[in-house]
Amino acid sequence: MKEENELASHNLKDIGERMVSKCGGIPLVVKKVGCLMRTKKMTRDHWEAVENSDIWKWAMRAPSSTGSFL
Repeated sequence: MKEENELASHNLKDIGERMVSKCGGIPLVVKKVGCLMRTKKMTRDHWEAVENSDIWKWAMRAPSSTGSFL
């Protein structure tokens, strides 16, 4: 709850919600993005830089059920 209030006080909640939606409903991706965002300053500029990063354009391939995982 404290983190949510802190996001709201810095006007970052809207950016955070948009980033979560970009994670495609994959919990591990959401967790990793959250860990990344904890290292960023609580400013709109820093958060918008991540939101607008080209990393969101990277394609994620699901592992093949018949392919190798190595």
